[in-house]
Amino acid sequence: MFDAKTRTAIQRNLAGYGNAFAGRGPQLNGFFAVLREALESGQPALANLVSPSTNFSGFWHALEDLSATVAPVAELQASMFVALDRTFAAFARVSPPFIQETISKGPETLDTATEDLPAIRPFLHDSERFFAALQPGAKALAETSPTIASALKAGTPALNASPTLYAQLPPTADALVAFQNSPGVSNGLDLLIDTNDLLGPAIRFIAPAQSTCNYLTIAFRNLANATGEGNDLGGWVNAIAFQTPSGPNSEGRPASAPANGPEPANERFLLAGEGKANHLHSNPYPNTASPGQPKECEAGNEVYKKGVTMIGNTPRNDGFKTSGQTKRQLGEG
Repeated sequence: MFDAKTRTAIQRNLAGYGNAFAGRGPQLNGFFAVLREALESGQPALANLVSPSTNFSGFWHALEDLSATVAPVAELQASMFVALDRTFAAFARVSPPFIQETISKGPETLDTATEDLPAIRPFLHDSERFFAALQPGAKALAETSPTIASALKAGTPALNASPTLYAQLPPTADALVAFQNSPGVSNGLDLLIDTNDLLGPAIRFIAPAQSTCNYLTIAFRNLANATGEGNDLGGWVNAIAFQTPSGPNSEGRPASAPANGPEPANERFLLAGEGKANHLHSNPYPNTASPGQPKECEAGNEVYKKGVTMIGNTPRNDGFKTSGQTKRQLGEG
């Protein structure tokens, strides 16, 4: 009645079942004894399961609907199980010891994460703000990347030569240590610190004259120009003629008071051409942005007010934006 393959399979099943039951009579007798007690104890549960309130038949109807739903994708599910077989076969090859160690170390990892995550939370919050603030820079980096690339290319030779520099650093550091340990160095440094402390207030006032106004550079440049032009008889600075100021108490004649005007009332002075009032414009201590002074270079930029005596600092020039001519402009004119 059966073909050869079926007969062979039936023979193997009988041999397998026979081997399974062989020598296990006492165990089977004990199983049937316990099975009766289990069935008697399970009658209430089975009665509850088949009662109309549980809708046990609806479960089978739903299972039938589920089977009808998944039937069109049976081949897809079969291919999924084939793929799962390959996946689990790959897992089986690395299960000992890698997956086994991962599972065994999992509880410790979770405990560590539970302890560390609250401490890491502020870092993550600050990182979010940092990367949000970094976005404009990242956009600008796209425009400047060619320049950065050329800089990196130009810096390669310097980096290649850096080992030579690094080789010189240890002996240099040793020399500095030896210098530090030399007698008198500490005393010299203390004296230098004291000197800086004494010169500090003066430097704070003098330094802006150069850093803000560039006065020292201008002075040395003008001095070099004045002494560098001339002929065999001397420099031109020795042969400059100045026009003698006129008027009462001017610098061109003996004076009894500063040239501060006013117009002389005597008609003789007016007829003689000496009626111009001489008003002194002097600023011996101009502002140079030193501590307590406005941030301006006042010397040569003061407003020259005709007919008014001006001694000392003038009102704030506000970046040399003046309503009248300055002494510098008058000199250039």
